[in-house]
Amino acid sequence: MKFQNVILFLVFLIITIVEGFRYQVGTDTRMYEVIYNNSLNTQYSSTFVEIGYLYLNKSFLMMGLSFQMFLLATAVFINYNFIKGFVKLKLDSVSALFFYITTGIYFSTFNTLRQAIAISIIFSSLYLVIEKKYIKFTSLVFVSFFVHRSVFVALIIILLSRITINPLVFSFLITSLFVIINSSIIDELILWSFNYLPIKYSMYMDEILEDGGVKLFNLILPTLILIIIIIGYKRFIKINENNKFFINLYFMYYFCLIISTKFLLFYRISSYFEISLLLILPSIVQLFKIKDRVIIDVLIVVIFVTYILGKIILGHYGVLPYNVNFNL
Repeated sequence: MKFQNVILFLVFLIITIVEGFRYQVGTDTRMYEVIYNNSLNTQYSSTFVEIGYLYLNKSFLMMGLSFQMFLLATAVFINYNFIKGFVKLKLDSVSALFFYITTGIYFSTFNTLRQAIAISIIFSSLYLVIEKKYIKFTSLVFVSFFVHRSVFVALIIILLSRITINPLVFSFLITSLFVIINSSIIDELILWSFNYLPIKYSMYMDEILEDGGVKLFNLILPTLILIIIIIGYKRFIKINENNKFFINLYFMYYFCLIISTKFLLFYRISSYFEISLLLILPSIVQLFKIKDRVIIDVLIVVIFVTYILGKIILGHYGVLPYNVNFNL
């Protein structure tokens, strides 16, 4: 256990340094730098960044801290929350940390800074849902709302913890969704849903209906994982009773991915459920017999390292070319 803690700390240190000392790395980083440098002269507006995030910027700048110091502080906060979540959920922390990096969740935090802060809070609080401490979890969602307003969708997590989704029924629903995704029915349902949301969220409506979707290529790995989950569903539950809840999260993630092939904004919404990968993938490894574990472990390392390197080289996450700035 002590050796595992040393490994966790060293990896935490490395990924935090890489993220915290990046210089103009990440597609949205330049925008966040402009927001930071002008925060003292910026008045809050509901059409701009959330009030909590704006005043967080103001606080750092008033203390005379640079934007680089702000990036370092957020990197520490985000990565710590994920590792805290691994520990609280009693996951194989080393394995979960490996998937945190190689699924791209870690590299996504380079870009979606506000949302990444909110997601990290949600992940570190998932144990509250398992312990049925719903008021505390809801309170943390409310706090996160002041950093990124889309976090309200995370309240669905409570519902997902209370129900059982039959994998065969889910497969049927997903197949049906593929059939009707390009029909006007989906557009009408989305427009209808906005009638029941606060007015401030109406700003998302045009974005949803005007954006193009993500490529079907992004569904290859998630679909493979989905097939494994459906085939090994009963064994998953035997490995860990909480997997019933974690699988529900994954089903929601996959559902959002399907819709995101037409409406790009749903790709961002799916990020709140993408964390299910960190909960499910370590259990997938456990599905295989002990004598096969070495082969399976090597195969998984090769597949996921190749996957993330390929995405980075192809320009995903905007982390190449990578530059550093150690001037705090």
